[in-house]
Amino acid sequence: MPYVPRPGLVDHYNSLHSQFSCEQGVMSLTFSFRDKPYRMESKPFKGVNQSMPVISRFYGVIIAMYFNDHNPPHFHAKYSGYEALFAFDGSILEGELPNRATKFVQEWLSEHRAELEENWHKAQNGEPLNYIAPLE
Repeated sequence: MPYVPRPGLVDHYNSLHSQFSCEQGVMSLTFSFRDKPYRMESKPFKGVNQSMPVISRFYGVIIAMYFNDHNPPHFHAKYSGYEALFAFDGSILEGELPNRATKFVQEWLSEHRAELEENWHKAQNGEPLNYIAPLE
């Protein structure tokens, strides 16, 4: 014998309308069921910050730069729960990274210093930043 849903149940499922969006690292689902609106939101994704664009990624390291950030010129490197601020000479201004990640960041910096300086000037002027090639 085929399954026959209770009367009215199909109408409730047919009235389910949903909309999914992901903005600024927050997932949200908006739907209505039985003509009642519902909204569910996630917490922001780890490491996502709209005011700090990611300018490169390599070997699990995320390189980002804030707009209108304080001097001296620097960038942020994140790796596995660690975060450090690097000056353009390769020294760590604040925070810490594991030694291996620090060496990767310093090697990447030596290859892309001019591009970083260009991005720093753009960030100070509120202009969109360029993505910089990863370490290979």
